[in-house]
Amino acid sequence: MDLIVEKSYAALFGVGQRAGDSEGMAVTKNDAKQLSKALVSACDFPRENIALLSDTNASKVGILGKLDELIEKTIQEEADLTIIFFSGHGVIIGNEGYLIANDSLNENITATAISKTEFSLKLKAIKTRKMVVFLDCCHAGIFAKSHTPLRSADIDVRGSNRVIICASHHAQLSLLSIPVSLFSFAIIEGLSGKYLKENDQDIELFSLAMYIRERVATLSDAKQQPEIDLIDGGSTSNFILATHPSGYNRRFFDEDFQLWEAHKNLLDLDAPVRIDEAYRNNFNINNGLFIKKQVANVINNYSGSQNMTNDVLSIANITSIGDTHISLNIGGEDVKIQNSLQSLQSELGKRKVEQLQTANIIYNIGAINHTSFDMIQGRKVFNFELIKAIINTLSAHNQDIKTFRGAAEKHSLDWERADQIRRVALGHIENSFIGIIRVQLRKLFAIGFEPMSEVKLEKYINQCNQLVNAIIRLFNFILIKTLCEAVQKNATKLTQEEMAILEPFYNAFFERSAEENYLTFKGLINICRLHQIQPAMDELMRFANGNTDKAFHNLELLKQKGVHSDGNDALYKFTDCASAEASIIKVFDGLGFLINYKMVVINGVAYEEAYRQQQFYVHKYSVLETDTLQKANKISYESKPIPSNAIIIYKGTYQLGINLFPFVIDLNSLTEEEYPKLYVFVHMGEVQDMLTYKFIEGEQLYQISGSKRQRTIKELNEEMTDADKRKLYKHDRIFEIFSDDKSTLI
Repeated sequence: MDLIVEKSYAALFGVGQRAGDSEGMAVTKNDAKQLSKALVSACDFPRENIALLSDTNASKVGILGKLDELIEKTIQEEADLTIIFFSGHGVIIGNEGYLIANDSLNENITATAISKTEFSLKLKAIKTRKMVVFLDCCHAGIFAKSHTPLRSADIDVRGSNRVIICASHHAQLSLLSIPVSLFSFAIIEGLSGKYLKENDQDIELFSLAMYIRERVATLSDAKQQPEIDLIDGGSTSNFILATHPSGYNRRFFDEDFQLWEAHKNLLDLDAPVRIDEAYRNNFNINNGLFIKKQVANVINNYSGSQNMTNDVLSIANITSIGDTHISLNIGGEDVKIQNSLQSLQSELGKRKVEQLQTANIIYNIGAINHTSFDMIQGRKVFNFELIKAIINTLSAHNQDIKTFRGAAEKHSLDWERADQIRRVALGHIENSFIGIIRVQLRKLFAIGFEPMSEVKLEKYINQCNQLVNAIIRLFNFILIKTLCEAVQKNATKLTQEEMAILEPFYNAFFERSAEENYLTFKGLINICRLHQIQPAMDELMRFANGNTDKAFHNLELLKQKGVHSDGNDALYKFTDCASAEASIIKVFDGLGFLINYKMVVINGVAYEEAYRQQQFYVHKYSVLETDTLQKANKISYESKPIPSNAIIIYKGTYQLGINLFPFVIDLNSLTEEEYPKLYVFVHMGEVQDMLTYKFIEGEQLYQISGSKRQRTIKELNEEMTDADKRKLYKHDRIFEIFSDDKSTLI
């Protein structure tokens, strides 16, 4: 789709530094200014077709008024390409996103900022064949259609061609740098042709979006990862934004140009761009082929049953599978190899073949593991790869498991398939994780070993999501407790944008998905980094760098596949379960450190002092062990008190651990039963002032409604004599502590 620059328009808004903003926000003015120069000098945009507003001119009225002018202009004559750019603050309040104009008031954002609804209506009214919106602000993804990468179904030459390239996900912050913001820097580089290869001239939408994402992620060490999505439904083609007849690798910034991050560190602009395989797969770049010479200019998705031709890509086809051999057809030649994954990879590697087709499914050979190889041959296997992968991860953190792994591998490289060895491995795994995680792992393994059925496939996918949700929810509890303590000690103060990251966690009325909780986790990690706060579980910083985004997103897509099934076909296939298991493996690859943590429930604290003897605080507690909990309570005499009914995760000594109360509660302490029964906070209640908790071993919910009513000592003594009143008092204490922590942060 050729570009007509004479009919191309741009509206660029750089808000600048508002009253109360940090000095770094002044860079947003320069973002818009430099992009304006790039559009003229590098992209041949007519100067008169570019509207630039910055500082006080970028007020709410000014921005909306400039969009109105563009609407009037394009009603008279439709534009070919329209570029909208905004650099400034972005926040989320409730479920609505807001762009902060220069005159927006922090105390009245909803009335003085530009809401997603307002912004979207203006964009929709602009008459244009193609539109790209660049939002260089925190939480930019809230302005997109679905908060998910483009899919093949979104790509069509006949599309409405209205896309948004966001500086960050809707739950992610965007980073400042000097003299231009990091995201704006990548946009200008990309539009100027920095990434073009020899003989390339066109800046196409998809390649530009991937360059921006990978360039920003590389320079920010994956702290910021831009995304592309549709603005308001419809679909898009891979249209052209700029053409460079003089060739590739044009440079807008001078060779001696330097970019500094907010903490005054110089960024290495010569660092090689890291290819984001996970996002490319979701974005259908690796799994799709751009057909530039055909009219369609769309993506063929390899995972379906589209016709493929060998002049486009060399593919090996499986023609038959026997017990000892596999027959292949490669470029018309019949080839017979041994029935083993190693033989298959070796043969295809020698012939430089990257794809393997069986029936209507095409696999990237590098992504085939033992599980998918078994499924290709019709072997319905679960858990084996997962068990092996977790043992491999844990062996780096524990000598006993390392010794077991060595002995198992001496027995067989495929030791996980031997029943006796596998049972020992399962014991090691169960002993390595705290109860909240152990319970969910045990459920997953149990489902995996059930007899084969369609119900089993669905249960397995759902339990994979339950498992990672339990893990990431626990990590969020730890991070929020860390931030709360830092704010209470006046060690830091959260900005409104940072508070917005916490609002979905505190204000959800339904249980949040694993991916939603993961996005909150990434946002919390970014807050800790920006404020230089060390999480109470310091290993979480490394886990956040482990590139597990694709794993969480893939599990969410698989779950949604079940939600949106029409019932005409089997809900899930074996390959779906293999995909889910691969995602679980990716997550657990960074969780080996958890072997060092344990969990205790404080059942009570007493004070003891004999005449002329040392004073003691008597801690009565239960340790969560392999069988969920140790039945016998333990007693420890200590010189310091500890909160009663605390739920503590710790390594070393529990007295220095992380108290997860009131996010995790012992229900039996409320009803004064003997042994702990743990519930975790999942969402607010359906009515105001109500908290909803979920049993860690099942689906049972428990709701707590309370008040912050203060009681006199006399009232307390009266209530303590009545079991029902004692329970209500404990409800009030949980609600009060939860509310106080919430008000501290948001």
